[in-house]
Amino acid sequence: MIGGVFARSRGAFLVRQAPRTNLNQRGMRPLTTSHGNTAIDSDAPSNYFLFQNVEQLALCAQQRGEQKTVLYFTAPWCPPHATLTRAVQQYAREFPEYVFVEVNIDEHRPLYERSGLGGIPSFVFCEGGRVVNKMLGGNATLLWRHLDTF
Repeated sequence: MIGGVFARSRGAFLVRQAPRTNLNQRGMRPLTTSHGNTAIDSDAPSNYFLFQNVEQLALCAQQRGEQKTVLYFTAPWCPPHATLTRAVQQYAREFPEYVFVEVNIDEHRPLYERSGLGGIPSFVFCEGGRVVNKMLGGNATLLWRHLDTF
């Protein structure tokens, strides 16, 4: 699982049990508000979420079990943000078995720094709480290939 207190161990992020909070049944707040300068699509797919805090992510992971998760690190000021976010939301519709979590690095800098990524936009692909792949850059075609082989 991902969440709780992060600890680095042999390339994996470990999790400690997070307290239960008042979140929706997936453990995250769905996209229904505005984010930075970009209005979030009110009909965003049900498997696409805004990251709120590590405890929430741990609860979501606990409820999903071994489901695959894609962490999408971005910021509203990032030039490809609006276009790429629409593409990622479309991919979330096409890959309903995955959970997509958008992380605003301005609001969650410590998580971004612990991920070891060198820039934004970037993606971290997790399965069963373990990081299995990373992708740096906003190439939607390359992202599709990563998702298709994930």
